[in-house]
Amino acid sequence: MPQSPAFLITVLVLNLLTDMCIILIPIPIILPLRISWGRKIGLMIMFTAGIFVMIAAILRVYFVLVVSLFGFDFLFSNR
Repeated sequence: MPQSPAFLITVLVLNLLTDMCIILIPIPIILPLRISWGRKIGLMIMFTAGIFVMIAAILRVYFVLVVSLFGFDFLFSNR
């Protein structure tokens, strides 16, 4: 059932794992580049901006679960 807590948490964990893998892929490619450390850090910050997406996913599941405790179904509002 898509609204069950077990389903939401399972999807959250799988999404976080794939997001983390995608975030970590460019780091070993950026480090050996022959550019200044400032540019390397800038590139890593740009690629790791996906952390905000991960935080949003965590907050979405948290609020869906908390709001469902009060008897409201707000799953539709997150699509």
